This record gives sequence, C-alpha cells and structure tokens, in this order.
Amino acid sequence: MRLYYTFLFVLISTFLLAQEEAQVIVDSNKVEVVGIEFNEIANETERLNGRFSEIGKILLKKGKLPQIDSALVQMTSKVEEQRDLTLIDSVDNSYREIETKLRKWLLLKKEVDGYKSIVRERLDELQEISTELFTYLELWDITRDEAIKREVSTDVISSIDSVSFTLHSIIDQNNLRADSVFLIQKNITNIILIIDDMVSELKLREYQLKRGYFVIDSPPIWKAKDSLYNSQLALQTDTVSIAKLYINDIKDGLKSDKEILSDYLKSNIPSLLFQLLTFILLFIGIIILRKKELGRQLNVDNKKDHQFIIVIEHPIISVLTLGTLITLFYYVNRPFVFGELAAVILIICSIVLLPKLTNKSLRPLLILSFIAYIFYLFLNYLPQNDFIIRLVLYVNLVLMLIVLLRIKFSGSFKDLFNANWMHLFRLVLLFYLLLIVIGLIANTIGSVNLTMAISSGILQSTVLVFIVALFIKILVNISLMILKTRHGSSIVTISALIEMINVRVRPMLELFGLALWSVFTLRGFKVFDDIADFVISLFSAEWNIGSIKISIGDILSFFLILFITFLISKIISKVLKDEWVIKTMPKGTSSGLSMVTRIIVVLIGMYLAVTSAGIDIGKLGFIVGALGVGIGFGLQTIVLNFIAGLILAFERPINIGDIIMADMEMGEVTDIGVRASKIKLYDGSEVIIPNGDLISKKVTNYTLSDYRRRSKILVKTSLHADPNEVIEILTNSATQNAKTLDDPLPKTYFKGFVDSSLDFSLLYWTQFDDKFSTDSEIALDIYNLLKEKGIHLPIPKISIENTDAKASEK
Repeated sequence: MRLYYTFLFVLISTFLLAQEEAQVIVDSNKVEVVGIEFNEIANETERLNGRFSEIGKILLKKGKLPQIDSALVQMTSKVEEQRDLTLIDSVDNSYREIETKLRKWLLLKKEVDGYKSIVRERLDELQEISTELFTYLELWDITRDEAIKREVSTDVISSIDSVSFTLHSIIDQNNLRADSVFLIQKNITNIILIIDDMVSELKLREYQLKRGYFVIDSPPIWKAKDSLYNSQLALQTDTVSIAKLYINDIKDGLKSDKEILSDYLKSNIPSLLFQLLTFILLFIGIIILRKKELGRQLNVDNKKDHQFIIVIEHPIISVLTLGTLITLFYYVNRPFVFGELAAVILIICSIVLLPKLTNKSLRPLLILSFIAYIFYLFLNYLPQNDFIIRLVLYVNLVLMLIVLLRIKFSGSFKDLFNANWMHLFRLVLLFYLLLIVIGLIANTIGSVNLTMAISSGILQSTVLVFIVALFIKILVNISLMILKTRHGSSIVTISALIEMINVRVRPMLELFGLALWSVFTLRGFKVFDDIADFVISLFSAEWNIGSIKISIGDILSFFLILFITFLISKIISKVLKDEWVIKTMPKGTSSGLSMVTRIIVVLIGMYLAVTSAGIDIGKLGFIVGALGVGIGFGLQTIVLNFIAGLILAFERPINIGDIIMADMEMGEVTDIGVRASKIKLYDGSEVIIPNGDLISKKVTNYTLSDYRRRSKILVKTSLHADPNEVIEILTNSATQNAKTLDDPLPKTYFKGFVDSSLDFSLLYWTQFDDKFSTDSEIALDIYNLLKEKGIHLPIPKISIENTDAKASEK
C-alpha cells in the first residue's frame, strides 16, 4: 500500500474514530404517569373521540386480507396435493425435472412470502393501535382514581367511565381483528412449512443425483439395447410401436412444459410487459438510426463501419438479442423451459448475424452447436437410462468434439473477443476436449448421469460464448452509431467518445460477459450451487480467541473490499487521464477530478473494509488519535505535499500535458499525484517533484493558457547591406512558413549598428510543439535567401599584436 494512502487512512480514522459516542444518561427512576387535569377532561374527550373515529376506520379496513384468506384455502389443498405427487414422482426424476419442481416450489414460496408481508404489516398496524389504546386506558384509569380520591362530581366520573368503556370496546374489536389475522398468518406458516419440507426433499434428491455421477448407473453400451424404452415393452411391441411411444413421450413433455411456461408467464405479467416494452423501444431506436441512412455516410470498406451497416440492416435480430439477454434477469426462479426457449432464440440470432459481424467460418460451427442443443432438449423428454438416450449422447459429444477441434485448428475465435482472452479460451478448450473423451468413456461403461452432466455443461458453455460475443458486438456497434449521428458535437469530442467506447467500454463489457459465461457454465455442469454453498460456509466459519471473535468471512471481506477499492481507484485514475477525457473536459479538470475522486474512493473503501471486518472502531479512537498525532509530527513534509496536491487539483496552475520548468528541469507533466508529480524530460528521463515545491517555488508554465509561443531570430549582416531589403527577406521568410501564426504577423526590427555589423531581430509566433523545427526551417531559409541576394554576413575584426616587438621597444 502506498504511503499516502496509509496517511489518508490514519487521518480520516483520527477524525472519525476519536469522536466518542455521546452517552445517553437514563434516569433509573421510572417516570410517574400523571392523570389528566380535571378541567381538561372535556377537551381530551373531544380529541379522543376524533382519534376513536380514525381508529374505527382503520379497524374496518380489510384491504387484501379476504382475497389472501380465500387464496390460502385453495393453496393449502393445492400444496398438499403437489406434495403427495412430488414425493411419488421424484424418485426417478432427472436433474432437470427435479430442478423444475424445485423452482416451482420456490416460486410458490415467493408468492406466499408476499402474502406474509401483507399480513405482517396488518399485524404491526393492529399492534400499534393496541399499544396506543392501552396507553390511553392507563391514563384514564389514573385520572378516575384521582377523581375518586378528590371526591369530584359524579358527572366527571361518569364522563371518565364513558371514555373507559369506549376504550374497552375498541380494544375488544382490535383483538378480534388481530385474532382473524393471526389465523391467516397460521395458515401461511403451515404452507411455508410444507414448502420448506419439499424444497429440502428436492435438494436432497438433487444432491443424491449429483453424488451418483461417478457411479455405474446403467449397463455397458453393448448390453444396453435391451433397455430400449424398457425390456418388457420391447418384447411386446414392434419397432413402429416403440417409435410411437417415444413420440408420445416427447409430445407429453412438450405439453407439460407448455403448461409450466404458461403458468409462469401468467404469474409474471409485469415482467413480461416490461420485456415487451424493452423490445419495442429497442426496435424503434434501431429503426430511427436506419432511417438516417447511415450507409451513405459510412465507409463500407472500413470493417467497423461495415459492422454498423450490418446491425441496422437486421433490426429484429439485434432487438431479440439485446432484449432477451437484458430482460432475462427480470424473471426470478424461471423454469428450465423458459431459459431453454430463450437460448434457442439467441442461438438462431447468432447463426444469422454473428458470422456477418466476424467471419463466415463460424456459421457451420453455430449450426452444429444448434443441432446438438436441439438433441439435448429432446433428451429431457425420453425415459431415463434408455438406450436411445445413450445414442443421442454419443451424437452430442461427437458434434461438440467436431466444433471444438474446428475452433482449435482454425482459430475461429480470434474475431469474437479481445486477444487477451484467447489464452483463457485455449486452456478451457483443452479442458473441454479432455472432458469429451471422459464423457465418451463414461457413456460406454454405463455412467450415464456423468455423461449427461459433461454433455450439457460443454454444450451450454460453448453456445453461451457465441451468444455473449454477439451481444457485445451489437451493443458496442449501436453505441458507436448513436455517437456518429450526434449533431452539434465537435468532431474531436465524438472521436474521443468513440475511442472511449473501444478502449474502455468494450473491455468492461467483455469482462461482464466473462462473468456471465462463468456463472452459466458452472450451472451447466451442475456445480454452481455446490461452489456457492462452499463459499458461503467458508465465509461463515469463525473461531474465538479469548474475547475476540475472528471470522474468515470478515477477513476475506476486508481484503476483498481493499482490493476492489484500489482497483476502482486505479480504473478511475486511468479513465480520467485518458486522452479522450482530456479532450472532452476543460483543461486541467480531469487530473483534479481524478485526484479528488481517488481520495474519496480510498477513504470510503478503507472505512467499509474496517467496519466489514467487525472491528469496533469506537474502541480504537484513543489509539488511532494518539497514533495520528505522532504521525502528524513525524510526517509534516508529507502532509504539506498532500495539501499542496489538493491545491494543485482545485486551483489548477499546472495540468497534465503542460510544459513547465521547475527546479531547473524542463519537461512535460505526466502525472499529478497526491504527494508528488512526475515530469518527463526531453531526454526521456522522468523527474519526481514534491507538490510542495510546485506550490512554494517559482515554476514556469509554458502552456498554461495556450500553446502559442513567440520565437526570435537574431541576424547580423555586413555594413554594406540594405536594411530595407534585409527586413523584407526576414519577414517574408517567416510569413511564408506554414507553421507560423497569422495573428500576430511576423515582424522584423532593425536594431542599428553594432561594431562592424547591422543587427536585425525577427519575431514571429508559432505553436510550442513546432517551435524548434520552425526556428530551424526559418533560419535555414534566411541563410539561403541572404546568400542568393549577395548579402554577406559581417566579418569580425581581428587585431594581431606582436608581443616580441613591444618587448624590444621597451
């Protein structure tokens, strides 16, 4: 960790942690409740009657409770029926069937949890009313006791009794409402218990199924023909009848999935409407871009511009790809058939569009992957451990083997992602080839569950690579198209934003795609839940050392937050110092904003890291405060440089890219840090100058306001030259040079006679970056013109003294 980050942490800790929490002194004596003043009883009665009216309206309010009660009655019988069917049918179910039922139960629990929150709110409301009523009742009871002690009139006591009677009546009504709500809550609790039991049962069977991956669950392939549909049916029916049985099973499976999908969509109408709205908006946006006839403005020969045209020429495919992937995450506990249908749509989109955006050699691979995926889907509708399933698994594994070998030897992935990811994909590719070999062997010897896990994992992972690549390319190209069609923005700004998308946004999208691919790949191999459970259990592990409780999760979260903090700080630093940011923002703003943002991010990150580790920062206030004072005295120079860095950030006398001279060193400012700044000299070396020196000492900034600089060339001629002619030659030489500025115009001044020469001074303005080359060009041009005109340079006078003659004279 850098020293200034340590200082910032100690500084902010000293400020925050040294503040002790205010101690709230609570009187140990209970506050005595005082009754109502007798002269205020009438007013209090009137006010309380108004409150009684409000409470009565609240008690009469039923809201959604009757509908919930009615729904729970139907749901109870439905849940019990589904429980019995699940317990009977789940014994020999496949992983997909078990997972489908599990998600169905979880979706049902989500619905019940919605009812539970409504009932909980109603109970809390009734509890608040009950507390309020008993408070009133206690107050009026005390008032009645005081009235009896003081022997006030019977009318006053009668008024108090009337209020108390009303309070008891309303309390009884509130209790009745609460009892009815408690009954609804009890029904909800019973349903949740049944659901939790079924979720646990299905997860147990899922776990047992996973444990069976490395078990021989079927006969070897050469003995498996007798399992064609099943041996008994095979003896009683002919081949045609067996084919009909398979077809009927597929039809029944499709019908069941259709019902599951229909029920799920009916229960997720808001998400479905939002998805349709997203599709419509995306389609309208692409159509608007298409109507602007971008094809006439773009260079078809340019590969990137050619991709723009392809995207706008396929609006439906582009909308389906973007909309499906974006809105897929709106659906919670979606059934398998929902995700499989979305995958089919996305694979078809990839077959149509991805080869046109990359290279046509990908289309055969995509088609083979699509065929393998369709076979994989039909496996879900066939009887388990059947001979035909094992044949289809052989076909799937061979198809994926062809696809992966084609990718390995043709390099078809080179146009999909950044070259930095190719090393990762090559390693994954080799691993998948090894898994295919294992899958073929496992299917042959009879480990069908393991073969299906390998086949589904490799297939889904490979298909997802194509889908993610298409998604990123469409999204990036649409973003670039929007920038290219912007009016009113300078070319420099648009070019800078386009550069930002290609340099920064595209890699971030690829990183997001990699994370998405990793999650779904682990799900495809049926190991995501196991890894997630392991990580959760690892984070939950803790042990005690004396009175200190140490948790692995706290330690890991501490270092993880620190890592993310410094990563974000580094990304912000790089982004805000990119050339495209410097071009689009006012001069010097990016460096100052970068410094301030990094400081804020680091401070927040360190605070979150300490609190996430479970450290009681209140107990560290005195220690950190004393340590901060000691460090403050010992690191005065660092504090000075830190404050100077903040001054540089806000005042901006020096910006990144400026040419300055500080401490006798001249160069370009490449970085303005928290403690020091870097200057790159013209000889290639870099000088680190403390920020305090840049504030307290003289610094010459050659490019603070602009890059224009005045140059001066001194010219001497002989005494016989015509001054007017020389002035004309010098002025024309500077004026005709393309690198000199027209405002102000070059000028030549005659300085008079000096010794044996005529002295002239040529002044002209040029850009700072062109100064040295322009001086050289103009000086050389002046020399050639003077030589051409016969104007000679002055001959210096040389005096020769004969020291020997002077000595003889003496």
